[in-house]
Amino acid sequence: MGTLMQDYIIIKNAVSKELCEFLTLEYELMEQVLQNMYPTANLSDLCSNTFARYAPLMMEALAVKLQPTIEQAVNMKLYPTYSYARIYYNGSDLPKHIDRKSSEITVSVCLEKETDWPLYVKSADGTEHAINLNVGDIGIYSGRKHEHWRNPFTGKRHVQAFLQYVNAEGDEAWLKYDTRACLGLPFEYTSQAIQDEIRKN
Repeated sequence: MGTLMQDYIIIKNAVSKELCEFLTLEYELMEQVLQNMYPTANLSDLCSNTFARYAPLMMEALAVKLQPTIEQAVNMKLYPTYSYARIYYNGSDLPKHIDRKSSEITVSVCLEKETDWPLYVKSADGTEHAINLNVGDIGIYSGRKHEHWRNPFTGKRHVQAFLQYVNAEGDEAWLKYDTRACLGLPFEYTSQAIQDEIRKN
């Protein structure tokens, strides 16, 4: 038990189509609620023209539900750190980036799609891998180790969840729950060290 040895792992049908539909609907309702509560707020993040949230409860629950599957795939005991989700709309993209320390193991979950829209993951040797996931498929990679990105989206809507974990027996096990007291708490409940890391990036 140690580190993820492959650049990425794909597990087909890791999440049932019914659960994907339910999570998408719940997240869509969350977007509508926040749009009505905060009509002038920017609900995007580093990706323009998206709805993006840190630690939505339904995705935090998904991280716990999938944890045994991910642990078996990477041969590692894990702690969930945080989840994230986005609804991408036409023209949105994902700039090239590397995630922060809490993303030792990243799981990208396809919840809704209308067309292939690959996630690119760059290996240490410079090889670029195009990962296409169908609804219910998951892609596992190290978000903090491998640069990753998407090109501009030409479809209407695409829904993706991101589940983050760290090695429970590694040097950064202290990042369990992203230093929050429990899963589900907003980002404001992370430690000062985590918030400083975000500001530096």
